[in-house]
Amino acid sequence: MRDWFIRDGSIRMVCQFILTIFGVALILLDVKIWDTGWIYLVGLVLAGIGGISGKATALRIKPFEDALYPPGWLAKEGRRRRKRW
Repeated sequence: MRDWFIRDGSIRMVCQFILTIFGVALILLDVKIWDTGWIYLVGLVLAGIGGISGKATALRIKPFEDALYPPGWLAKEGRRRRKRW
């Protein structure tokens, strides 16, 4: 599933489009027809994820890429900095 949804460290363009359109559709349907309030929030979250992932792709940010540093490196760096102070 991850290979289909994520490509090159970012959400695929097709999935961004689907999330954004589906989120906006849920928002409009909840405002016009259902009037529940919680579906509006779900649509807002989905549209937000689609929109923000589109911005990340445009800025070439790869939030789902594996880290370049080895595991545990950040914890060791944090301990070193605390000892110096």
